Amino acid sequence: MRSRTSRSFARPSLSNDVLLHRACAAHSLNRLSDAESLYRKYLAIKPDDAGALRNLGAIGLQMGRAEAAIGLIRRSLEIDNTSAEAQCNLGLALKQAGHLEEAEQAYRAAIALDPIIVDAHSNLGVLLIEMNRYEEARHALRAAVALAPDNGGVLANLGLLELRSSRPEQALEILFAASRLEPDNAQILANLGGLLSDQTRYNEAIGFLKKANAQEPKQANICFNLGRCYFNIGKLTKAIKSYAEAIKIDPSFAEAHHNLGHALLAKGRLEEGWREYSWRWRSPNYEHSRNISVVPVWGKESIKNKRLLIRSEQGIGDKILFASILPELTPFGGEITLETEKRLVPVFERSFHQLSVRPLVDDAKDYDYQISLGDLPSLFRQQFISFRKTGAYLLPDRGLKENLRAKYQEHNKILVGISWYSKKPKTVALAQFAPLFELLNCKFVNLQYGDHSTEIQRFEAEAGQRILTDETVDPIEDFDRFVAQVSAMDAVITVQNTTLYTAGALGIPTFAILPPIPDWKWLGHKTQSPWHDNVRLFHRSNQSDDGELKTIVTRIKEHLADMG
Repeated sequence: MRSRTSRSFARPSLSNDVLLHRACAAHSLNRLSDAESLYRKYLAIKPDDAGALRNLGAIGLQMGRAEAAIGLIRRSLEIDNTSAEAQCNLGLALKQAGHLEEAEQAYRAAIALDPIIVDAHSNLGVLLIEMNRYEEARHALRAAVALAPDNGGVLANLGLLELRSSRPEQALEILFAASRLEPDNAQILANLGGLLSDQTRYNEAIGFLKKANAQEPKQANICFNLGRCYFNIGKLTKAIKSYAEAIKIDPSFAEAHHNLGHALLAKGRLEEGWREYSWRWRSPNYEHSRNISVVPVWGKESIKNKRLLIRSEQGIGDKILFASILPELTPFGGEITLETEKRLVPVFERSFHQLSVRPLVDDAKDYDYQISLGDLPSLFRQQFISFRKTGAYLLPDRGLKENLRAKYQEHNKILVGISWYSKKPKTVALAQFAPLFELLNCKFVNLQYGDHSTEIQRFEAEAGQRILTDETVDPIEDFDRFVAQVSAMDAVITVQNTTLYTAGALGIPTFAILPPIPDWKWLGHKTQSPWHDNVRLFHRSNQSDDGELKTIVTRIKEHLADMG
């Protein structure tokens, strides 16, 4: 969420001097270039006029020329050090130039000269927030609010503090109050919309963001947040339009490009989608970004007698998903090294014997080309026809698989693995699976990573059913054993998590319960994964609709009954 401080510039005062009068008039009308020219002409005649220097410095600040503004305002203060507004503007200029400690001194000097100068208190508070000095910031902002209780902009800065202090409910209350004071303040409306979006109150957020956009249609961040909201409620066409508008305003807005890629892919527009998806590397918030060398990026040219490094990227589930493309690299020749995290090395070595599989590579200098694993789809999956019938492409430890299957089997029952927990809103309550346990031909095995023993015990007590939990399998510590466990199943029922991608890659019949928020990985497909022939998709349209989820579970139950 972006914020904008409340800026107070020294107001031009009238003078009997015609030249100064004209400069002040142009300044008051925001004709900054004209005012600047006139002030300079006047100062050529009267170079020691502190007021004219202050005002020229304010113009420099308004035009984004912070260093020039600093010099002019300091000259004015050498002549007249009694102006609190000059000190306040000096603080703004110093902050703009990145001189935070000096900016703090200037704001405090302004307050010492005039304890009731609102903007100095407010701007000091915002500065202290950026310096992570939250208690001092709270003191400054409360002082500003006390001096100007009807100033929505000042109140909004206090809301920003509460948000940074991990108090979103308090921040929301304050921002609502600020919006009532200034219902047409675009920045307040935008901040309120951004916070509501963070709290998944997307429809409310859209209302405020649309109002903000109407007030200031040239703000890329407002369009970006609108895109996020539309995407999260499944309105992909509107999301694409909003992201495109953000990019039109700011063509270098990497996050907007990246999110546009997600929306285009979720719409099934592959070629455009992969192109925008590649912008993730330029996003400052992309958590998987890593520069290892200046080795050229591979573009499907022959690598005969060359060495190619496939760089690690993203989470385990994504690595497994994109690994479906790896067998298609063999015809290009050359020596190929796959970089991946340590716990994936055993299964990837077994599955992709044509590659050299290594944990993290510190330096790629010895390679002729490099490419991220997540960039392979942009080369090999530009059309749906390019999705091949891959079948199973992960190979489990066969002996371990057979041992686990023998351990779990009971009277020729179908072994059904279940996994129900992930990041919100992907999670499904275990109790929602209760109807499945009515199937007498099935034995259910816990494939859920993490400790969920309390929920399992409660379910078993309430439902009168048993779930087999194998304490010897830890998906986090020994992923190869987990792969063997999943491969021992006859079917898997899961939400969107690592279990889903693992079962899909092993060729196990899989039933995936997906959240209402669209996910680009399914590329617009509604019932069948484009990556795996064995994965059936069940999209929820409403997270709170238990009736819809019950219907999905009933359909899965029918499929399992047919398997028997």
